[in-house]
Amino acid sequence: MLIALGDQPFVDSQTINSLVEAFIANKRGIIIPVYQGRRGNPVIFAIGYKGELLNLKGDVGGREIVKRHPDDVLEVAVNCEGVLLDIDTAENYTSIIFNPDK
Repeated sequence: MLIALGDQPFVDSQTINSLVEAFIANKRGIIIPVYQGRRGNPVIFAIGYKGELLNLKGDVGGREIVKRHPDDVLEVAVNCEGVLLDIDTAENYTSIIFNPDK
């Protein structure tokens, strides 16, 4: 299950392909993109985590599952800052579009 956030429009298809390829090629159940040493989104969870994901409460996201299963995590270095950028307001979007180096 690839969990992609709707407020991260700058994640490119190459990044998604890299995550899927890493998932297929490895025996890890949680695949996380990393850009310049920082974890981002989207994250792939093996189907075995479906129950845990469905039982999450509040706005904690999958990071609680990641904390519980550190040995099942594979970090994949990506060259896409979009895995870290989320757009919560029109101002965020405008700032990123007109100042892409920030």
